Amino acid sequence: MPFVAHERVLERFRNDATNSSHFVWLLAQLKYYECANGWLFAYQRVGEVTLLALEPLIPGAPAHYGDAHVQSFKEAWTEFTVQAEVKISAFVSIYEPFSKLIAAAGFSCFKVGQEPWVDLKDCIPTGNAGKGVRSARNQALAAGLTVEEWSAEEINRDHDKKHVLRQIHEEWRSTRAVELSGFMNATNPFHYMQERRYFVLKSGRRVESYLVASPVPGRKGYFLEDLISRHHAPRGAGELLTLESMVRLGESGVDQASLGVVSLTTMESNVQARLPGLIRFLMVQVPAYMSLIYNFNGMEVYRKRFKPRAWEAIHLGVKDENSTVAGTVAWLKVIFAILIAFRPRPRLTAGWATNAILTPLRRTPFTICFAAITVAMFARINHFHGLPDWALAKYGFFASATASEWLKRTVVSDLLYFDAKHFLTCALPLFALLYWGERTHRPKFFLTLMFGSILLDDVLNYWILVKPFEHLNVNMFRHLIVYKDVGGSLLLAVLVGLQICQFRLIREPLVALITLGFVLGFAFTSEKFEWLIMNLNHAIFFVLGYLLGKADFEYKRHLSRKASRGKPPVARSVKDSKQPKPAG
Repeated sequence: MPFVAHERVLERFRNDATNSSHFVWLLAQLKYYECANGWLFAYQRVGEVTLLALEPLIPGAPAHYGDAHVQSFKEAWTEFTVQAEVKISAFVSIYEPFSKLIAAAGFSCFKVGQEPWVDLKDCIPTGNAGKGVRSARNQALAAGLTVEEWSAEEINRDHDKKHVLRQIHEEWRSTRAVELSGFMNATNPFHYMQERRYFVLKSGRRVESYLVASPVPGRKGYFLEDLISRHHAPRGAGELLTLESMVRLGESGVDQASLGVVSLTTMESNVQARLPGLIRFLMVQVPAYMSLIYNFNGMEVYRKRFKPRAWEAIHLGVKDENSTVAGTVAWLKVIFAILIAFRPRPRLTAGWATNAILTPLRRTPFTICFAAITVAMFARINHFHGLPDWALAKYGFFASATASEWLKRTVVSDLLYFDAKHFLTCALPLFALLYWGERTHRPKFFLTLMFGSILLDDVLNYWILVKPFEHLNVNMFRHLIVYKDVGGSLLLAVLVGLQICQFRLIREPLVALITLGFVLGFAFTSEKFEWLIMNLNHAIFFVLGYLLGKADFEYKRHLSRKASRGKPPVARSVKDSKQPKPAG
């Protein structure tokens, strides 16, 4: 019978698989049909729709197709459509060469994604584009993380090793609100283990993450299929594990590796014009809305950092056997068939809910708490309007207050705002910068800076900007020490200066322009000279934030370089600095 079982599929896979996801054939609940000319299709029936997973396995694993392949496909397709009783068909996730081949047979093909491939002979990112990956890798090395490869025999033999991998896998799955487990999304790290390779990342106390690499024999490559991590894996864990896996694969003779498909959220205008209106909405607008939740663009940027050699276009091909062109009804049936085949299942468990609530608190506890307290005080004291006079008198900071009140006033005044406009223009940007800063800096450094700023901002402002006027201009000094102020604008200025250091190419021009903007902006808008003096503190604290950010950046760079020099036996993805540089 031309309908074949997994054993025959595995035999053919080892010789003819060219798509990075062909290994999923062995994990998904598919049917397989091998034609008389050797073309092997994997498919799933959903109602009237026959979903074909990827390209068929073709004898010889061709990378390109000529006239002979066009004729072979027509023969195989004619046989398959009769035996499988095909009415509406869709090839899902196929590469561009095969999409052109089936387009000649009447399929409507559209690009739906792209897939980066990395040359493993030159896989270590270089230049500005690779700085982020190298820095993250070096941070992971500095934290003592190491990468090992565990064989399938080793994992199956050692109960403890298999148990910890299963434990991490379940922990990883529990973070998903909806699980897609069918068709091309089928995953199981523990099936056909002898065919795969396992790379494990360890800290000093436990296994943190592991990566499963599945073979692509027809391309002498591997697909870095699953990177499975604990909820709170250390920073840089993913970058170090990915780089080390690629280097070790390359050392064993593998030519290339796929980093996985990235879905598109846009479509070329000429393609949109060929789609029915409703289908255009479903294929373009829905993914665009989903990208607000599922960060497709972020995934693309992340993969670009790993120095892809090429991006393979991924297509969807649809054909209605009863029509020359796939119409709206056929397209709708295909789209819903794909959704059903992926088997979406909600996982709204107590564990997921707890994780959804606690994860932001674990990642940015200071930001969450600071924002919650600020909003609560704006609601309780301001009632979302103007600040009452009694609150300004009781909590606003002014230098002539008694020394015993300074601590209370300097802390509470940073959490209060004069009115809704002041809150919207200052507090909301402050929350955003706090989140960004807490995500990009070491907790010890960031929390020290923030608590220090809250406690000392008004004190520093007094000694740097106000106190000198006691000797230079007594009348001005008397005006300045009775001026009551609230708001987190000094914290905002510090954070702007701090986060500018995240930019690599334009930070110095930005510092000059923002400093000039502070000075001129307040000079042109201050009605009184003492107001100008009081507001110049924003420029001062902006520069202080920049200097602290620059110092932290240089310190982290020093640690990264030290780690990369000190760990070459463990980190094969770190180039040996003693090797001579290539000529040219």
